[in-house]
Amino acid sequence: MIPIIYLVSIGAGLIVGSFLNVVVLRFNTGWTLQGRSRCLSCSHQLSWLELVPVVSFLWQRGHCRHCGSQISSQYITVELVTALVFGFIAWRAVTDIGLEWFELVRTVVWTWAVASTLVVIAAYDLKHKIIPDQLVYLFMALSALSGFVLNFDFGIAEIVWLVHGLYSGGLLFLAFWALWYFSAGRLMGFGDAKLVFGLGLWLGLKDALIGVMLAFILGAVVGLGLIALRRSKNLPKGWRLLSLKSEIPFAPFLVTGAFISFILNLGDVLAG
Repeated sequence: MIPIIYLVSIGAGLIVGSFLNVVVLRFNTGWTLQGRSRCLSCSHQLSWLELVPVVSFLWQRGHCRHCGSQISSQYITVELVTALVFGFIAWRAVTDIGLEWFELVRTVVWTWAVASTLVVIAAYDLKHKIIPDQLVYLFMALSALSGFVLNFDFGIAEIVWLVHGLYSGGLLFLAFWALWYFSAGRLMGFGDAKLVFGLGLWLGLKDALIGVMLAFILGAVVGLGLIALRRSKNLPKGWRLLSLKSEIPFAPFLVTGAFISFILNLGDVLAG
C-alpha cells in the first residue's frame, strides 16, 4: 500500500508542477490562468499530448514540434522538482503519522499546498529575480494556518504554536532586513526578508534557521562553482558572465534549504 501512496504523490506532483509552470509564466503578465497553453514563439495551441508532464518535453526533445524553437528547461525542472517534493512530503507524513488515512491525507494535501507556493516563488525569482508580494503573503497565510489545519483544532496549543511561529519569523526577518538595509540591497533583497518570515512561521525557529544555513551553504557552493565554470561553452551565455558582483536569486536556495530541513526533520535530528 505504501508504494502506491508514493507513486500517487509523485504523479500528483508532476501534474501540479505542470500547473505551477503556468502560474510562473502568466503571473503579473495580465494573462489569466484559464485558456489553453500556447507556444511562446509561434502561438500554436498545444494539444494534450504536448502537455503531458516530462514525457512531452522528452518526446519533443526540448523543442516545439511546430516551429522548432527551444522550450525552456524550466518546464521539466519544475515538474520534476514538484514531483520529488510531493513524494518526500508523503514519505515524511507516513513516517510521522502511519496509515491513519484521514490525518495522513489532510497533512499531505495541505503540505503540498504550502510547498507549491514555495516552488512558484523559487521558480519566479530564478526567472525574474524578484519575489512578488502576493506570492509571499499567500505563503505566510498558509504557514500561519498550518497548525490549526494539521491539528484540526483551534485551542491553546495551536495559538502557542502560532505565537512561536511569529516570533521565529520575526527574528529571521530582522536579521535579513538588516542585511538588506545596511548593504543597500546589495547583499540581500527585501523579498528574501519577507520569505524567511514565512519560513519561520511554517517551520519554527530551529528548522527554519537550519534551512537558512543550508541556503547560504548551497548558495556559496553553486555561486562559486558557476564562477569557476563561467568560461565553459556548455553553460548558458548569461551564466558565463557571472562574477563575485553578480546578482544571484536567493529564494531558490532558501526554498531548497527549507525543504531539506522540513523533510529530514533536521531540527529534531540535530537536537538528538
